[in-house]
Amino acid sequence: MNNFDRVCNYLTSCAPYAPDTEEMMETYTTTFKIYKQFKKFPNALRIAQKMNNTDMIAECMEECEDPITKKQLAVMLGRQRNPYVSEDDDLN
Repeated sequence: MNNFDRVCNYLTSCAPYAPDTEEMMETYTTTFKIYKQFKKFPNALRIAQKMNNTDMIAECMEECEDPITKKQLAVMLGRQRNPYVSEDDDLN
């Protein structure tokens, strides 16, 4: 397990105990940025879904270049019934 993964797991587990919603969202945003920086798109998408942020969801889908990972992200979105329209017919 890498250090960034440990930090993200810690931040994600501590976020619900934040004193207010704004601080919780900042913690999730930081976690999202770290996962995205290290190209861990499924984890980043999970955080974006937890925040219910459609802009972050679209950002994950657009930045992911691996077609298999992109299909995995589409399945994750479909399971949670999050709307996302793609130009790729395989993902819709």
